[in-house]
Amino acid sequence: MSLRDELLGLEEGFWRAAGSREAYTAHLADDAVHLFPGWGLTTDNERVLEAVDGVSPWETFSIDDVTVVELGAGAAALVYTARARREGEEEYVAAMTSVYRR
Repeated sequence: MSLRDELLGLEEGFWRAAGSREAYTAHLADDAVHLFPGWGLTTDNERVLEAVDGVSPWETFSIDDVTVVELGAGAAALVYTARARREGEEEYVAAMTSVYRR
């Protein structure tokens, strides 16, 4: 499996797991740094997990315009455009970057 396919599989898992604190906890580094619209920068994993817990799942999502940037031994960034929609809501579109390390 290519690095791109591996990272896309992980990322798609996060999109599918909206509302599941456990799914996020399984892959979240203790020293993770998060940047969210309206929040700015946070290193508070508990805040992120509380926000994820119980949200409505995405009805549809796509990961487009994918680029993988290798950052060194065992680390890479997945950069892409996300398009997603929850039932009864407008489409969410965002430029995303997720950094993974082994």
